[in-house]
Amino acid sequence: MSAIRMFPRNLFADTNDVWETHVHDHFLDGSTRNDSSGYVKGMENFSEKQSPSHASSESTADYDGSTQCDTTSNPDLDYIDEQQKAEEKERIDTQLSCLAHSFGKYAHCSEDIYVMMRFAELANIPRITKGYAKLVLRTLKLLHLCKYPASDIWTVMAHSSVYVVDVCKAVGPAMNEEERNSIIVATIFLAHSYIIDETCPLKVWHKHLLGSYCSLKILNAAILELFKQRGYILRLDDMDLAERLACITPVTCSLN
Repeated sequence: MSAIRMFPRNLFADTNDVWETHVHDHFLDGSTRNDSSGYVKGMENFSEKQSPSHASSESTADYDGSTQCDTTSNPDLDYIDEQQKAEEKERIDTQLSCLAHSFGKYAHCSEDIYVMMRFAELANIPRITKGYAKLVLRTLKLLHLCKYPASDIWTVMAHSSVYVVDVCKAVGPAMNEEERNSIIVATIFLAHSYIIDETCPLKVWHKHLLGSYCSLKILNAAILELFKQRGYILRLDDMDLAERLACITPVTCSLN
């Protein structure tokens, strides 16, 4: 049985494997990805950059609302009448406003609040806490500062949501929130390595997102283990991807 199933913290155990040396050898679709050291430039002030979001707030309280859509009883919005659509939009806007009030100061833009909320739904995160929101929003901010197209970022997040679900199923309740949040960052890195041609080096991710949680070597090993757990397959089923993109792609809301 693998370490990830036996004891979650072993996922971040020390090892001599190197992610960035071997990753290109494992993509099963024949594609290649090249890390771009150019993204290191301009990232030194990542922590000091001010958020352009107008939804910023000083509140740090956890958001207690559910991360699940109320449309599960009738998911096909094409058959919901206009009144129900309006009610659903109002519900989403209200939920976004609550999240923006609590976590807006961590967001690069208002759309990221929506993506963070929908990611929690897709990844089966039961409760949006400060720790979850802060780390996911800072990860999205890093991707924006790398100048990746928004559509690529949403695609990365859609892929990552599946990886997180699979990891949580494998580990079970033994994984605590801190490790789960750190694994979310690792899966987003894994997804961006697959989706984006010029990737941001792992050392940049470690420095700005997980430097206080583990060493670069341990993070590197954890990502290799996640990759191995997936059988070195990162591609999603086309229909599953389309559904997740439809959910996670930001829509016009009162925060914009």
